Amino acid sequence: MTNQKEPKPVGLLACQVDPYLWELETEVHACSAEPNADGFYEVELLDTVLFPEGGGQPSDRGTIGSAEVRHVYREALRAIHLTSEKFEGGARVRVKVDPERRLDHMQQHSGQHLLSAILEREYGLETVACKSHVELKTDKTLKLDPGQQAEIERRCNEAICRRVPVTVETSAYNTDALPSSLPDDYVGGVVRHVVIDGLDRNACCGTHVTNLAELQAIKLCHTDRIRGGNTRLFFLVGDRVLRRLHEAQERERRLTSLLSCGPDAHVAAVERTQLLLRDASKHVRSLQSEVAEGLATRLVQQLARGPLAVLHRDGADSALLFSIVRAIGDTGAAAASSPPLARGVVMLTGGSAAAGGGGGPVLIAGDEALVARSVEVLRTHIPAMRGGGKGSLWRGKSTDWAGLDRAHAAISAAVAGDGSIQ
Repeated sequence: MTNQKEPKPVGLLACQVDPYLWELETEVHACSAEPNADGFYEVELLDTVLFPEGGGQPSDRGTIGSAEVRHVYREALRAIHLTSEKFEGGARVRVKVDPERRLDHMQQHSGQHLLSAILEREYGLETVACKSHVELKTDKTLKLDPGQQAEIERRCNEAICRRVPVTVETSAYNTDALPSSLPDDYVGGVVRHVVIDGLDRNACCGTHVTNLAELQAIKLCHTDRIRGGNTRLFFLVGDRVLRRLHEAQERERRLTSLLSCGPDAHVAAVERTQLLLRDASKHVRSLQSEVAEGLATRLVQQLARGPLAVLHRDGADSALLFSIVRAIGDTGAAAASSPPLARGVVMLTGGSAAAGGGGGPVLIAGDEALVARSVEVLRTHIPAMRGGGKGSLWRGKSTDWAGLDRAHAAISAAVAGDGSIQ
C-alpha cells in the first residue's frame, strides 16, 4: 500500500531545513514488498531527519520506530531508507537520527567548505574531491609546503574564532543556471547553496553547522601526492581533533613509561633502541650461522650412517631451518664428492614440541623420492601439519607436534626401504 500524500523532495527534507532536528513524527509513503539482495526493505517517508548520502557526506543512521536504519540513499528526489523491518504505507512512525554521527558529519563537511574556501581564495588551489581529506589540483609550480599548511590552518581557526555565520540559500530549479556539481538525476528540485559569510558560496545538499564556532577547531594533518600531480590534504575538525589529541596523550603516557624518559626525549630514546636492536640482530645472525654450521655437521654425520637425519630444535624459526640446510650443502661439499642431500633426506622441525605448545615450522630436504615419502608419512602422524613444495624441498608448519617421535620412527622405517608406515 502506498500513501497518497506527496513526500518532501530531497533538498527540502527536514534534516536539510533544520540539521539540529533529531527526531520527527511522520508517515510511511511506500515500502518495498520484499527485501533487496542485501536483505533490507526500501522505505520512503513523507519527510525525514535522516540525511541521504550525497555531496561527499555519508548518510545518517538512526531508527524508524524500533527498526534500525542502516543506510539512506538518494534516488532522484527521493530519500530511501534501508531497514530490516517492513512498514505499511500510511503508517505513523517516529524517525530519529544518531546525533553524535550527525554532528561529526556536519563538523567535517562545514570544515571542508571552510578549508577549501581558504585554499582557493588565498592560494589558488582548487578542491576537486573531498572525504575526510581534500584533493587539490596541484602541479610542479603549484604546491603546498609546510609553511603554507601552517598559515592555512591559522586562517581557518581564525575564522572559527570570529564566529562566522553559515547559512543555506535555496532557489528554484533553473536549467539555465544549474551548478556543474549537480547530479544528472537531480531534476526539478530546489538548488541549495551553503554560504560562509564573506568567505564562500557553494552548491551543496549536505547538513552544515549554522556558525563556524561550532567547528571548535581545524587541524591539518599531512599530505600525499597522488595521480596527475594532485595533492591530498588530510584534516580533522571539531570532536575529531579532541579525540586525536586524547589518543596522542595516551600514547605519550605509555611511551614515557616504556622508555623511562619524558616526551621531549622519546625520539632520541627510540633511535638509540633501534641502533641497539640493529647491533643485536647482527650478533644474533652471526650466532645463528655458527649454530647452523654446528648442527649441519651433526646431521651430515647422521646421513653418513643412513638415509635419514632428523632434528627438532625448540624455538627455531624457518630462517634457522633454511640456514641449516644451506650449511649441510656447504659441509657436505667440502667433506665428500657426493653431497649428503643427494643420497638422503633431512627432516627439521622448530617451535615447541611440548603438548599444546603451539607447534612450529618444518623443513624436509634431500632426494626427491625420499622427500615425497617422508611427507606422506609425516602427514599421517601429524594431521595438524600444512605446507607445500616439490622436488627436493618441502616446507610447512604445524600447530601441534604431538606424535613427532612416532613420526620420526615411521619415516626412518619408510625411507629405509621396507615401505612400512607405522
